[in-house]
Amino acid sequence: MRNNRKLTAVIWDWNGTLLNDVKVSLLSVNEELAARNLPQISENFYRSHFDFPVKDFYQKLGINFSRDNFDEMSRRFLETYFRNLQLATLHEGVEEVLQFLKDHGIRQYVLSAMEQKRLEKMLAGYGIDHFFEKIQGLDDIYADGKRSASEKLIETIHPDKSSTWMVGDTLHDLDVANAMGIHCVLLSSGHQTRERLLRQHDRVVNNYREIKEFFALLI
Repeated sequence: MRNNRKLTAVIWDWNGTLLNDVKVSLLSVNEELAARNLPQISENFYRSHFDFPVKDFYQKLGINFSRDNFDEMSRRFLETYFRNLQLATLHEGVEEVLQFLKDHGIRQYVLSAMEQKRLEKMLAGYGIDHFFEKIQGLDDIYADGKRSASEKLIETIHPDKSSTWMVGDTLHDLDVANAMGIHCVLLSSGHQTRERLLRQHDRVVNNYREIKEFFALLI
């Protein structure tokens, strides 16, 4: 019976998990660094050090918020991000896995630190919004994490937490899943390296083929 399943719902992170946008984010970071004559960083450095809250990450790169306004920098970051968004694609296999879960009656949601209207527009633009019963983002553009958004989502959907899984690509996603009281599996091809993820979590997959195989065992 359905209520005996180990998987009844999946909450997906967007940036880095469904959307492969690491290169786009890196371009935005490096543009902010260049504007301050600070050293550019590589993709490997970015994935090895990126973290939430993002303000702390920027400070570690040398940006001084006693001189720079964080809100203004966040706005410029997003302007650069959306200017280069054509470089971002869905991870290979995303639509296959979303359809697989839909075919098995698994409820699906999106939880993101992106502003709500932009998030909805992006999901529609990539043609996958119809897979999700609820899309939950933030009320403003300033990416301070997704704890508050996760609380709203849980209050709205009332999932069976014992059979609900979050799929993310950062340790922050793991923290959010733990705060929601649900399970978590992390994708190692997003904004943080496999090595970083494995230091704190043992359920780490490399790609969507492995995600599908993992969930197939729970259905």
